[in-house]
Amino acid sequence: MFAMRKSMPDDVDAIVSDLKKQFGVQSDQDLARHLHLGRSTISSWKARGAVPARYKRILSGEPASFALEPKEMTEEEGLALSLAIMRLMKSHGSVISDQRTFIVSAPHLWNLLLQEYHKALEDFTVQTKDHGSFHGWVNKFNVLAYDEFFGASHQD
Repeated sequence: MFAMRKSMPDDVDAIVSDLKKQFGVQSDQDLARHLHLGRSTISSWKARGAVPARYKRILSGEPASFALEPKEMTEEEGLALSLAIMRLMKSHGSVISDQRTFIVSAPHLWNLLLQEYHKALEDFTVQTKDHGSFHGWVNKFNVLAYDEFFGASHQD
């Protein structure tokens, strides 16, 4: 019979403090910027009482994985990735006409995807200020996606 181990809650304040020391930054916002996260992400960690594993690995000496791995993403990060993919398809979907073109373009597309991902995280923060009544990441994503792809300002 195997005993199930209970997951110990993270000491988020200690982990965040150690990450700040590691990167030589003072504030939560500076740390978020250094890790290429949205400004409110560190606050979200504190509210949840958990730090994603890939950021804790930085402190353990394991190679940091900043790959966009959905299984390790927070809800905010997963939705930002979805928005980034939608934006990339909108801007470059017509350019990629076959598999060969996709493979040749892959390094460039990866960089564009990362840029769009970081922009989407930032847009969630801005959108929160503009539309304070929309609570939850899914609602924020829905508003951003609708406004951008289907709203009155949508022009094609």
